[in-house]
Amino acid sequence: GTLARISVHSALLWIANIFSIYPLYYAFDLQQKTVFSLLIVAVMISVLITVVPTPGFLGSYNAGIFIGLHEIMGESEAKSVSLGMVGWVLFSGVILAAGLYFVFHEHMSLKKLARVKTDKDTSL
Repeated sequence: GTLARISVHSALLWIANIFSIYPLYYAFDLQQKTVFSLLIVAVMISVLITVVPTPGFLGSYNAGIFIGLHEIMGESEAKSVSLGMVGWVLFSGVILAAGLYFVFHEHMSLKKLARVKTDKDTSL
């Protein structure tokens, strides 16, 4: 039920985030424009945002792209850093768009969220 739906939405969000980076491979004219390279970057991003959690994943996300592209795949340092910055903006944009979609889809508001938190706090 709910867990399956959450899992599917989470997987779709990750897929959207991963493939939002792929056009940047062409924009930055990377040598390795393969899906394998994209998967390496995705794994490195996942590891780093888990091991080094930062607000908005700023820094850890960029480091994941840098390590995946420069250290593992041998791309240029400047291109890897630049792609990391632009990639983070896209990543944040996808997260923001998905969040706004669900805010409107579920008819959420800050007032309702505050009420739910207050109700939960009083029940303890």
